Amino acid sequence: MKTQLPIQLFAALLTVLAMPAVARACGDYGGLRSYLVAEAELEGSITQGELLIAINPEGSLISKNLMWGTTREYGRFGRKLLPHIDVLGDRVCVATETEICEISLKTGKLLKAYPHTQGRCGAVIVGEHKVFLNNGTNVAIMDMSDGTTLRKINLMPKGMSSRTVTGATARIQHARADNRLYVVRPNTSGLAVVDLHDGRRVRDIHTGTRTLPTDIFHTDGTLFVIDRSTSYGIQHETLTTFNAVTGKQKRSTSLDNLCDKLPATQAMDPTTILGAYRDGILVSVNERLRFFNKKGVLVK
Repeated sequence: MKTQLPIQLFAALLTVLAMPAVARACGDYGGLRSYLVAEAELEGSITQGELLIAINPEGSLISKNLMWGTTREYGRFGRKLLPHIDVLGDRVCVATETEICEISLKTGKLLKAYPHTQGRCGAVIVGEHKVFLNNGTNVAIMDMSDGTTLRKINLMPKGMSSRTVTGATARIQHARADNRLYVVRPNTSGLAVVDLHDGRRVRDIHTGTRTLPTDIFHTDGTLFVIDRSTSYGIQHETLTTFNAVTGKQKRSTSLDNLCDKLPATQAMDPTTILGAYRDGILVSVNERLRFFNKKGVLVK
């Protein structure tokens, strides 16, 4: 679950933007992107003060001090840890495909581990004892005091069968705003909205009948959603903003032709919202960086 990017990342960014020889017209900021990718594109990473907390590609829990550049690796605890962790104070909740684990950032010890049946999922901490496990098609509410699964919340539209997220590269996508959780469902249009306080799905947000959401981010009352569609074999992407409370669409901006696309052999990374800073968000499009303001307008 993405959070606001640390100011240390943008200190480097602003320095590069001030150098015309490096900041090209199309927004390809040279070696800066690899730096941002290393810190911000760890799937499901969390920032807490000066710490970036994440699961690295090897499945180990790490924390990196972005001020000093030091990294602490906590390890795998004999497990393959999944991304999309959540952090509350000293507690990190992280899932495997069969367990939900609670780890202490201070001591580096595994405090608890309970079985679950959600498969590949992401964790959301709610209060002292509850954890919501989102697998894209339903959310399981677990009591971490004893490992009990209290109930499950169906996320799929009425009449649509469950679609399981599978594969090592499949991404769990959700964004939290206070007591609301916005969930991208696999191969399904629209977003499911879950009330974390009441533990129920309260509505769907419709993003388009022929588009599929692929990434989501929330900041300051606005949802930013990357949508993808295919027409006559050509793939199109848009960045759409919604009022997070009402679900009303505010603006939709095409991401096509923002800059010359890289050859297919080079453009390996999906379009990704890296995070928020001040009055906008940073998006990686065609492996180049783009800034959009809080209204979803491209800032050149």
